[in-house]
Amino acid sequence: MRWTTWLWARLLLMIDKVWGTHLVERELVKRQHEIERLVAHIEAIDRDIDGLAEELAVYQLAMCLIELKARSERTDLDEWLCFAPQSDGDESLLDSAIEYLVKPRLASVDVEPDGMDDYIYHLHPGWAAIIARLSSTVVASELLAWLEEQQGV
Repeated sequence: MRWTTWLWARLLLMIDKVWGTHLVERELVKRQHEIERLVAHIEAIDRDIDGLAEELAVYQLAMCLIELKARSERTDLDEWLCFAPQSDGDESLLDSAIEYLVKPRLASVDVEPDGMDDYIYHLHPGWAAIIARLSSTVVASELLAWLEEQQGV
């Protein structure tokens, strides 16, 4: 408790005792209302933060899918959903796919040893789940068309 609050409370207690007023009760009610107002404000901020976090997750998922789409259009890859980070240099895309597709259970990944310390990762996206996740959001129609095309493959 701050010393000013303590001093104010003592002063009100003395006035209440001498004149029989109820200043302490009024002050407590006033401060309780202020606390309730601040708690409601904090809860509103928490709801806003949760909404923004969900929106950010959608944008991160969309960025990951855009990078996957760009990878699918590369002609130097036999299987664009097969990652060998040591040789193809797409470790950041693989990390992104694991973070935004595998962790939220929109895809699975199989790991296959390739030599002593190397691994090959096979990404298995759940195209229907991804489309369902993005259907209620504002995503570029070109990306949705590509996702539906992948679902049909």
